[in-house]
Amino acid sequence: AAGWGWYKLSWTPDSKSSAPQSVHFPQAMGYMQAWLNGKYLGVLNEKSAALPLEIAPNKSSAAKNMPVLVGAASQSKGGKSNSKLNAKANQKSPAHTLTLLARQGGTSANFAHQHRAVGVFGNALAVTPLKAKITVIHSPAVDPFKASAFIPGVAPGHHMSTRAAQISFTYSGNGAITIDAPATSLRAAVLLNGAVIDFIDWRGELGDALVLQAAPKGSKIGLQNGANELVLVPVASEHELVAQADESKIATTQVAKKNSGKSDSTTIIVHANTFIENVCKQLRFYQSARAALSNNATWSFARWEMPGKMLDAWQPLKSIKSLKPGEPRWFTTTFDKPDVSSGPISIVCAGLSHGHVLLNGKIVGNYNTLHDRARIELPTEAMPATNTLSIFDVQGCSPTSVKLSFAQ
Repeated sequence: AAGWGWYKLSWTPDSKSSAPQSVHFPQAMGYMQAWLNGKYLGVLNEKSAALPLEIAPNKSSAAKNMPVLVGAASQSKGGKSNSKLNAKANQKSPAHTLTLLARQGGTSANFAHQHRAVGVFGNALAVTPLKAKITVIHSPAVDPFKASAFIPGVAPGHHMSTRAAQISFTYSGNGAITIDAPATSLRAAVLLNGAVIDFIDWRGELGDALVLQAAPKGSKIGLQNGANELVLVPVASEHELVAQADESKIATTQVAKKNSGKSDSTTIIVHANTFIENVCKQLRFYQSARAALSNNATWSFARWEMPGKMLDAWQPLKSIKSLKPGEPRWFTTTFDKPDVSSGPISIVCAGLSHGHVLLNGKIVGNYNTLHDRARIELPTEAMPATNTLSIFDVQGCSPTSVKLSFAQ
């Protein structure tokens, strides 16, 4: 199962600049929730916190609203930060603090094919939008294994699409170009100016990104000054692309209009073209001339753990008048071991989103009600007379409908 970790990025904006800064994390993968100066933004790459983040050059102190980096308790009881823990931080208050709760160190159970670790990696980049022209062309002959020695689920001779996406753009000669793929489903060989440079597996939970670098001096492999051409060749046959289009219900109306009076083979090509077109319409293109925040930024990390009694983080659920889902939260309760002679004891996580269940401080299972995984069997043999049940819910949904289930 994937673990979790807290990341904190603190920095002081350039005093000479008054314009907002667009910050992107192209090498950050997986499920990440974000807070900026203590304000919850949402899940990165979802609509509420879409990348890149637009950060204004606000010079006000962020430390007053800084989340406490433990569990899901962003503030201690009464809405005030723990003064002892934050005393040192308040002495030198950074102008901005970005806090991320990231699933890391593994892959999601629902996306086991993901071949890269998830979490926060690499530089934060200051980016500006880049214009690109996208067309669907007949695929060039390409061997994806020139880009990667190992491709999960693909063997030499695997079907390659006869249709491909051609992306044309102009490079200024400075920095890198990032292609952001929010929640896009595509596996493809990547050609830049005719050379195979990479293999992408964009089937992640919340998207992925491709970063293109300038060609070294005297080399033709990489970005060239002026016009460049990127080609994405799907590692799938046209029939497989059509199946993906049907599964994702992409452009059914568009395809139906184009199919009128055409043969089956032509219809397949139209389906494939439409799927590629619509996948590419979701791509976002950015140019970055420099790493963002690199001169004065500092990163911190804290492990993900349950809030302790010392932090005074727990509040009675009945004392919270309105528990709106969104930010992650911890919940805890105690119960006596049921007098069940035989059969398992399970917890049914009704009303929650997805997260982890801990029994007496140890994780006993993960749940995801969005994918019909709401029941977790508890280790009956190891239960003492009195037990502590803790729940970490990623979206902070109320546990009032959670119950124990007994099989007699």
